[in-house]
Amino acid sequence: MKAGDTIGIFSPASPGITEDFDASVVKLRSMGFKVREGRYARSVDHYFAGSDIQRAEDFNSFIGDEAISALLTSRGGYGCSRILPLIDYKAVRAHPKIIAGGSDLTALLWAIHQKTGLVTFFAPMALQIGRDIDQYSLEFMIQSLTGQFTGLVKLPAGYNPYALRKGETEGRLIGGCLSLVVSLLGTEYFGDIDGRILFLEEVGEQPFRIDRMLTHLRNAGVFRRISGLILGDFQNCWPGDGDSLELPEIIEQVLADTNIPVMAGLPFGHGDVKLTLPLGIDAYMDAEAGILEFKESGVG
Repeated sequence: MKAGDTIGIFSPASPGITEDFDASVVKLRSMGFKVREGRYARSVDHYFAGSDIQRAEDFNSFIGDEAISALLTSRGGYGCSRILPLIDYKAVRAHPKIIAGGSDLTALLWAIHQKTGLVTFFAPMALQIGRDIDQYSLEFMIQSLTGQFTGLVKLPAGYNPYALRKGETEGRLIGGCLSLVVSLLGTEYFGDIDGRILFLEEVGEQPFRIDRMLTHLRNAGVFRRISGLILGDFQNCWPGDGDSLELPEIIEQVLADTNIPVMAGLPFGHGDVKLTLPLGIDAYMDAEAGILEFKESGVG
């Protein structure tokens, strides 16, 4: 993706606010990009941005449009899981494009990557770009989507990743919002995770629910198959009541039968700073040193 290219904004989950759409289009155009909105991008159908068929139609039409270089979701919310059977994965593979988003988009990004082998991007969303994104997150996102970034991830002042489990490893990144990752288990979209570095974040879940979801991943054998775990923002999840376990305690218990390194404190997900993480690139992590390195750009 480069200046002058056309970005397609689509809404595969919940509806957005008109003012945020307008601000996002203005911002992206000021950055040198052309913008095209999906036919149903601003639709409202209960808590969805249009019907399942309409939301999938917007995505599939953008994939087949050679004038579109990148697809950027408007927002998250809920709805991506419902359109996974309607996605034309053969067309996605035949017409590779940048596909980026976060939160509920985890389901779509993960499924596309696993079904096609293409890199997708867990990243800030269009309405955030027009509304409240910080400069670091915006610049890192643009560097990632334009193929300008590889190497060590340098975080803003005040962010110091730390080890919950010491160790280092290398593997292909995959991940997203914890509840969406768990929802894909047992489906045809989950795919192979052997040797992967898994990154997880979450928002608005009580500690016992975080415990339950991580325990489900353990019981499904996920933590015995991956090579490393990275934890981002768990926004509005902590603390719970006085009897609640904290995240380090849950991790210690859930991963008791594994020896994978675990690094926490990276700013990605629903916090103020939103690191862009490509699903599918080769990466290196050293939990004790707080190092995350992208071995490749994800855009080629």
